[in-house]
Amino acid sequence: MKKILSILILAVASLTFSAPDVQAQNYGPVTILSCGTNKVAAATTNSYTRAFEMKTASQLSLSASFVCGDTNLSTSVFTFSQSLDNSTWSTVNDVSFSIACNGTNTVTVNTNYTVGAVGYWRLKSVSNPNTNTTSFITNLTVKASFKP
Repeated sequence: MKKILSILILAVASLTFSAPDVQAQNYGPVTILSCGTNKVAAATTNSYTRAFEMKTASQLSLSASFVCGDTNLSTSVFTFSQSLDNSTWSTVNDVSFSIACNGTNTVTVNTNYTVGAVGYWRLKSVSNPNTNTTSFITNLTVKASFKP
């Protein structure tokens, strides 16, 4: 009888103090790109290769923030490419979003994507179509957050 009672107490204790099967998600931004001053010159497109893994995530949130060097009101384009193996990158069907400049004020855009089965994404480029030589993009930051 004591043995059965001991086993019962151990079973209850192990159920009470075991780790939960469901845990809160770790969700927080990862900085993909952080640049200081004069980083994308006027009428240029800068290329990047910083990849991030999406193998365990199905949802992607991207955030881009920057300041224009003058009263520029043109639209900058942020382009991302995808890969199954972190080696061979898509050359068509890139994912892009645009951000309209607001003079010398900081602009920030957040956007979301369902990524499906694609294992890797990377920031491919940032373009600045304004032709005024003082219309550089500065204080550029791109962040990503992932959810399973």
